[in-house]
Amino acid sequence: MGELLDPRKDKDFPDVDPMARANARGEFLDHIEHLPDVILANIYAPDRMVIWSTNSALIGTTIHADGDLDQAFTTKTPVSASYHNVDHNRMEQKFVTPPEYIFIENYIPLFDADGDKVTAMVEIYKEPKDLISRMERGLILIWLATALGGGLIYLG
Repeated sequence: MGELLDPRKDKDFPDVDPMARANARGEFLDHIEHLPDVILANIYAPDRMVIWSTNSALIGTTIHADGDLDQAFTTKTPVSASYHNVDHNRMEQKFVTPPEYIFIENYIPLFDADGDKVTAMVEIYKEPKDLISRMERGLILIWLATALGGGLIYLG
């Protein structure tokens, strides 16, 4: 799938119908854009150029100093990191809607048909609002159970 995402590479595959490539690319990008809890998604070519993003201002920019991105391209494995604050010095963290609390950054490599070469890298920033609200509800239930148990022990 990775080789289909970079429109600059369309001429390298003359045997593939351009409409089929465009349709496959469109379906994949639509899927990425509508993943739950996604606050930003970028797709990088091997030259570190942003070839697609949910923030259109990033498309066409090249990210040079991103250790996690370099690690994902080099090791050919997914890389994850979590943050509590937006790092304004990181060029790729330009959110349309900034996260409220914690957010998670994932790099997912896409390989060529042989599975040898990373042809694109998907970077997804997610804010797990549902997880955070469940943890907060769980904490409240723990405190309520503790208070109720303490009260019953005291009265009993």
